[in-house]
Amino acid sequence: MAALLHDAYKLAIIDANAERMGWPEFTRLLERYQPKYYLTQLTARRWKTTCTDVSWRTPVRQDDRLRHARHAYPTREHAPLPISGLRPGWRARPDHPRSAGQLGSKIDQRPEHIRRIFERHDPSYHPAIGDDGVLDMHEIKGLAWRQGDEIVINMPRPFIQDLDDLPIPLHELLPLQSTACHDQGTLHLHGDRPGCPAGCTYCIKHVSYQFGARLRSPKLILEEMWKLKELGINNIHMYADLFTVSRDQVMDLCERMIAEKINIRWTSNSRVDYVDEEMLRMMAKRAIT
Repeated sequence: MAALLHDAYKLAIIDANAERMGWPEFTRLLERYQPKYYLTQLTARRWKTTCTDVSWRTPVRQDDRLRHARHAYPTREHAPLPISGLRPGWRARPDHPRSAGQLGSKIDQRPEHIRRIFERHDPSYHPAIGDDGVLDMHEIKGLAWRQGDEIVINMPRPFIQDLDDLPIPLHELLPLQSTACHDQGTLHLHGDRPGCPAGCTYCIKHVSYQFGARLRSPKLILEEMWKLKELGINNIHMYADLFTVSRDQVMDLCERMIAEKINIRWTSNSRVDYVDEEMLRMMAKRAIT
């Protein structure tokens, strides 16, 4: 989201886990930055405690200057919204720039690559601004919000199918020194977007993302790995619901890593029915610089 919005907004990323930050320190940062928008992720299994904490322990509820909070959470349900201190939420992944741009009335400041995302991935899109120039919340796809005592669930947003249209995340805004101490210098890199063809009945991903997976190109993944390498990161976890869902993607990426001698350590997850010996041997190879 930072990479999508930084052209039009001044922003900061707070990684409270990496910095071992408690509520008092977090509250002081909010008071210091006085943000117009505050965005956080809420998952279905943690929404109750997280929402209660955010609503009552921070100035988001106490100070009108900080009440423009926008919350993103990956679920079809609208569970967080009954807590009155919370403002609109985006269902599923919030990596489409539509909502924040419209809520901030900065539609005219979108750069070309953002406009291209709209044109390619949502042909029916139109700004949610009426003839009177007022924002129409009903027209923002993927939004769940409160209208008085009523909880309104807008129509869903289409998924971004070509992930190469998305910019590389702004890893440099993360507290990399703290992250390195916290997790041995390992950062997550997303090679796809949520989704998995396996039919595990206990998994929530099928509710929000169906049974397919949208992939990034190996070329762009390696470009991001080089960026992390330049930032001093030498350990990467390929974060995915099922990293080896595409054998062609994995083999291509491994061949590129070896050819370019990136010499970086990495891990991933998988399933026994989505690997084979040749792929595992390729994944285990190390390029020597």
